[in-house]
Amino acid sequence: MITSPTPLRHLESLTLLEGVRVVELSHTVSGAYCGKVLAQLGACVVRARGDTALTASPATAALMQRVLNGAKRELEPTDPSFAKAVAEAHIVVVEQFAPSDAAAELVRALVDDRRGMTKGAVLLTLSAAGVEEDRRTPACGLTSAAASGMVYAIGDQGKEPLTLPYDLVHYQAGVNGACAAIAALLGGQNTLVDVAARDVLANLVGTLALNYLPYGRPWRREGTRPSMSGGVYPCGLFPCKDGYVALYCRGNHEWMGLVNAMGTPAWSSEPRFADARVVATRHADEADSHLMPWLAKFTRHEVQELGARFGFPAAPVRYVREALDDSQFAYRGSFDSITGAAGDVKVPAAPWRLYQPANERVARNPLPAAGLGDAPRPPAKILAGLRVLDFTWVWSGPMVTAILADLGAEVIKVEHPSHLDSLRQRGRPLRDGIELEGPSVELNPWFNQLNHAKKSVVLDMKSDEGRAALRRLATTCDVVVENMRPGALADAGLGYVDLAADNTSLVMLSMSMAGQSGPLSQMKGYAGIMTSMAGLESIVGYESAERDAPFTGMTMTALGDPNGAAHGVAVLLAALHRRQTTGCGTWIDLAQTDAILAIMAAPIVESQLLGYVPIRGNARPDCFPHGHFPCRGADQWVAIAVVNDAQWRALVEVVGTGLEGFTALSLRDRQARGPAITQAIAEWAATRDAGEIVSRLGAHGVPAAPVATYESMLASEWKSHRRLSRTVEHPWLKTQEVFVPPWHFAGVTPGVDAPAPLLGQHTDEVLHNAHTATLAIESSA
Repeated sequence: MITSPTPLRHLESLTLLEGVRVVELSHTVSGAYCGKVLAQLGACVVRARGDTALTASPATAALMQRVLNGAKRELEPTDPSFAKAVAEAHIVVVEQFAPSDAAAELVRALVDDRRGMTKGAVLLTLSAAGVEEDRRTPACGLTSAAASGMVYAIGDQGKEPLTLPYDLVHYQAGVNGACAAIAALLGGQNTLVDVAARDVLANLVGTLALNYLPYGRPWRREGTRPSMSGGVYPCGLFPCKDGYVALYCRGNHEWMGLVNAMGTPAWSSEPRFADARVVATRHADEADSHLMPWLAKFTRHEVQELGARFGFPAAPVRYVREALDDSQFAYRGSFDSITGAAGDVKVPAAPWRLYQPANERVARNPLPAAGLGDAPRPPAKILAGLRVLDFTWVWSGPMVTAILADLGAEVIKVEHPSHLDSLRQRGRPLRDGIELEGPSVELNPWFNQLNHAKKSVVLDMKSDEGRAALRRLATTCDVVVENMRPGALADAGLGYVDLAADNTSLVMLSMSMAGQSGPLSQMKGYAGIMTSMAGLESIVGYESAERDAPFTGMTMTALGDPNGAAHGVAVLLAALHRRQTTGCGTWIDLAQTDAILAIMAAPIVESQLLGYVPIRGNARPDCFPHGHFPCRGADQWVAIAVVNDAQWRALVEVVGTGLEGFTALSLRDRQARGPAITQAIAEWAATRDAGEIVSRLGAHGVPAAPVATYESMLASEWKSHRRLSRTVEHPWLKTQEVFVPPWHFAGVTPGVDAPAPLLGQHTDEVLHNAHTATLAIESSA
């Protein structure tokens, strides 16, 4: 039965985890951001008092304590009230390493014995490389990123690889930790939940690299461009009249839009420029010779306007201070403010806006002391019984629904017959240098990764029959996820107000680049467009004290997509928690640009206090040495970090030559003698293999890791031990390794060993079952 739409009202984010009690014992951004996300979703968070270590100037670091921890209640860990909070907590968040002996002992007692915790509570440990490994070998954000394979693809060819700037490693671990903690709460888990930063980044690399290596595109750093243009030309950051502009044409229609904007010049009619994928692979340099002079005539804003007019994705590569004045951010309320010594300072707001039917009443149902009362379920069945209608495509949206599938949900992917997921149309991959045979729409390994364990339905959403079938199908579902153009589903009568009229408990996640409404809501956007608009690309580069220094960006990582997905999963799972306790549905409007702002709090504050954001390269103000050093072999590097004086003394002992007499140097003195120390370490490392360096330094308590290639990460012993992937058998791709959510529940990762569906494989089955279920619902009504 199809009823009329109902009006909506705003819903406070704090209602989603209302009644959930959290205790946080952290000292880095990983734990602090995890606690912040849980607090933004409504949990009551009690935090062990202490400053959060982060990358920023002293003034920014002081304000960031309020940004990260201002919504939490802080107690001394020795206070009896803290022990009481632990005993009453539903979730306890700890970091494996602690800054003091007392805190370390408390963490060890919690991890080893759950001392003081209620039996049914979730214990979440955030670590660099996993609980067990971190106890054996010291690690940190720098070594996590290096071992994951991500930093090998950031920076300029021939230069030192660049790590993720401004604690982005920790932010990714933190938001994934929040996801895992809420999932454990939903699944009645009462065992150790272990989330490691290295695992999280390896998952992103393992997923994204499937757009590269199977097509002969190497996983490596190439400055402001992804390797071989990411498969479709143009893709990356390009110079224009007043700076850089991001261009991300991901298909021929967008490439033709750019060609038309250029006036359809004579060269564009030549056959070699007809297919953007061929241009990317074989003729990119020649295409650059035409594109670059044309771009030099226009400002960033003018190129953006041309993109909107002619239908190709384009955005200015902004400095962070420029992003603060964005009209879309102002319209959406993307910033809150706090008052500091210099006045009001903008800080990121939560990246989601929530709505519910106006006539819906929430049934209050306070939680018991711990958990939801359900019996624990295995990780791969945490969401068993949940049905998801999936209107997503490309990466960010499919990643959300893939995680739900790996947690046990039934995910039904819907595609329009004339508008398939663009990943299906990326071309045939190579095996042993030869293109694979078979239906071209079934041969993309990246599609198989992002859509494994789902069902496929093909329906014409433009037809009355197709829309009616989807309305019926939605009445049988618990969740809808979509990342289509804002308003596209509503225009088809399939928006939240339409679907909630038939299914009031429906939870719907709408993911878009900039939000569902506002002056730039209709702007086309992919990962690099989002990160350029938010200012992230402008803070990635080689260390420089210069204002507005040259940058390289990190386009190869496409971080905007998985970051948006992780924030989407967190708020979606929280909305399911509210639904489980109240029976009420929610519409979630998630802006992926806002999710990027959320992990850029320190640069956003820094830009206002200093007037610009320093490009720090691999340096941290609170550690030295801290960077990547060349070792034996072509383009082989090792990450070495010294985070305290004891580690410095150990490093001096191991390196020896060139560092004699430096043992007693303080951090400030080490930084003052930086060039000499760096040269001595580089000369020592250059004659040794990365494995030897890591082994020797690790044995002396110094964090070190190889800067892994994709191939070496994939073949690593730790990746296998941590069970970050599964092997699936696909009808056409045959055997393929797919990565699963990098969250460990009592040592077990969730994941379903099933490939992506063939196009339309489950249409008849799903529609028949939906029709039967709808008749049953109407009969019971």
